Amino acid sequence: MKNIKTFSRRVFVLLIVKLSLFVVLIVRLFQLQIKEGLYFNTLSDKNRTNLVPIIPKRGTIYDNFGIPLANNLFLWEALFIKSQITKNINLFINNISSIIVISEEDKQRILNDYKTKPPYFPILIKQNLSQSEIAAIETFSYNLPGVFIRPFYRRNYPFAEDFAHVIGYTSITNDLSKSNQVPHWQIGRYALEESLDPFLKGTVGYSKYEINAYGNIIRKLDQKPSIPGNNVGLSIDKVLQEEVYKLLSQYNSASALVSEIKTGRILAMASYPSFNPNLFTEGISTKLWNELTNNEKAPLSNKALMGLYPPGSTIKPIMALQALEKGLITPETTFVCKGHLDIGKERFHCWLKRGHGKVNLAQSISNSCDVYYYNLANLLSIKDMNSVARDFGFGERHLPILSSESKGKTIISDDSESHFSDKIIGVIGQGKWLVTPIQLNKMISLIANGGEDLPYSILKNIEYEDKVVYPKSRERNRVLNYKKENFEFIRKALFDTVNAPHGTAMLAKTWDKNWLASGKTGTSQVRRISMKERETGVLKNHMIAWNRRDHALYIGYVPAEDPTYAISVVIEHGGSAATTAAPMAGEIARILKRRHPFYIAEAERIQNIISGAD
Repeated sequence: MKNIKTFSRRVFVLLIVKLSLFVVLIVRLFQLQIKEGLYFNTLSDKNRTNLVPIIPKRGTIYDNFGIPLANNLFLWEALFIKSQITKNINLFINNISSIIVISEEDKQRILNDYKTKPPYFPILIKQNLSQSEIAAIETFSYNLPGVFIRPFYRRNYPFAEDFAHVIGYTSITNDLSKSNQVPHWQIGRYALEESLDPFLKGTVGYSKYEINAYGNIIRKLDQKPSIPGNNVGLSIDKVLQEEVYKLLSQYNSASALVSEIKTGRILAMASYPSFNPNLFTEGISTKLWNELTNNEKAPLSNKALMGLYPPGSTIKPIMALQALEKGLITPETTFVCKGHLDIGKERFHCWLKRGHGKVNLAQSISNSCDVYYYNLANLLSIKDMNSVARDFGFGERHLPILSSESKGKTIISDDSESHFSDKIIGVIGQGKWLVTPIQLNKMISLIANGGEDLPYSILKNIEYEDKVVYPKSRERNRVLNYKKENFEFIRKALFDTVNAPHGTAMLAKTWDKNWLASGKTGTSQVRRISMKERETGVLKNHMIAWNRRDHALYIGYVPAEDPTYAISVVIEHGGSAATTAAPMAGEIARILKRRHPFYIAEAERIQNIISGAD
């Protein structure tokens, strides 16, 4: 009887234990299925799906007449998701390379990316797949876990070197923070591609794929389309740019800039030598990069914006203008040039060894007499010289949309102690000056239009929210406070510089009575000429090493009677500007005559659009 009671108690305890365990199990199942179900469903969903970014089509950049300067090629690429690789990575690379051709360089890149990139990272296998390669990957997809094919747009520059310094280039960045954490998204790296990158790049989309336990893609679950970038129109004229670049290519290193005087729009901005921006979108080799960066001709530099040079005699017109404004001289003031001027113990030489004789102000510009300006330096202060230089655009940037533009500097700071010789050589544009071709262009434009200061621009229009937006001109621009008659006098002297028999820029002539040019040459010294060399004879530029020759400069405008286009040319180590920069400017002026009707027609078309929108 006692044994039966003991057995019954044991059975009861076991039942209680079982019941307790059952209750615990039920509670846990309830917690897992109901309370935490959403959490584990989410984890499960993440384990079997993968999000792959859809990179948007980049906005197209057009020239003034709608010709694409930067567009996109539609191509296909193969990638794989690192976390989906179930085999050894070397085995995986061997498998894929047995199906499509992969270079040894690409194999090494794939291996490095696999070792360094996060698990979710799509790793590029190969771009620009052929149709046969696409078919091969599709056929053997069962043995290629995590591999997928997607379309992509590669940036394309149809005119390559001609526009490289204006448009820039794109490339893939290793810094994901610069590409919104989206792998393989090309970003703008230089010039307009860089400065307009937020506007051009568009908005990324995503494709959601279902992945099985072996890492193979089963199906596409969802897709959010990408949004293309916005298109941009430039004021640059493709035809003019190409012809200017061709002219520059006659020399080792040169630049030129053409602007519309009455609008401030830039029509051409060329720099030689250049580079092929398409090489960067495809991935430039280390060897080629080193060749570009170590080249003394600086092909990666936009010399029209970044080149720094003493302005030489191109500065003389505004020095003469300042002396007139200050009442220090009149147009009739003369000085005698004997080929040099002795000031104290120092002798300062004119470019013409025998001298110009008795010279008035107009002749000092057209003949470019240095001695006349040495005498002006006795009258002008450094503050006067710096003041007029700043008024005419030196020491500041003029195209802020391109961050690479150099600021340069004027003669010497006003409050610095300066040796008198700094002022003497500064008045003829030598010494401590550092100016850019765009600043030279700004100066001649201001002279041509009587001091009205129109901001420079290179953007013609933008396409935004399905609309083409054209910027409107300012109603009022800054006007320099210089006398009208003094501007007229300087312009007449610049006309004679090109068109009179004694003018130093005679080879810039257009030989067209309806399209005459005005302008000024300048020579920028890069080496000091010793007294011994002057006594024995100054060496000609062709007799010395290229990088020790003088820079050749020209500034001018056409047509002289109605200034419409400003031209600046700088030929690095080009020697005599009269025989190099001036003839080139004359060629550019003649091209502008041919293009002029097209510019007028286009301007009228845009004005009608703007007027209609109002």
